[in-house]
Amino acid sequence: MKRLSSIDVLNILREYKLEKKPIRVKDSFIYFNNNKFPLNTETGTFTPNFIYLFFSSLAWKSKLTEKRYDLGSLWLCLEHHEKQSNTSQYFTEVDRLKLSMVSNVDKEEIVNYFTGKIEFTEAINQELRSLFY
Repeated sequence: MKRLSSIDVLNILREYKLEKKPIRVKDSFIYFNNNKFPLNTETGTFTPNFIYLFFSSLAWKSKLTEKRYDLGSLWLCLEHHEKQSNTSQYFTEVDRLKLSMVSNVDKEEIVNYFTGKIEFTEAINQELRSLFY
């Protein structure tokens, strides 16, 4: 894993989706090239520190449901959308990976943001993200 002072995992996920870079998931971890994060990584800024990893609070929060989503839940929602898999396959993966299910009312905004259809979303707590930059 790269030694970085802080990483905005929302930006990484968006960059990889926009540029169609490969994202791997194995053993409850998500891999972006040489960067490895637990699937349940909170979607604020990730700060590696030798052995222990410290996370900020969840930066992605639904405007409608006020539900907060971790990195794995956002990734799985996008994967499910791209593959156009059926709902029962999605539920199975959510359960298998022990992730939170993304609400149908939040899915469109998540897909639109991470695929570049929109540049900004109020679902991302900018104040929380700015604490790290």
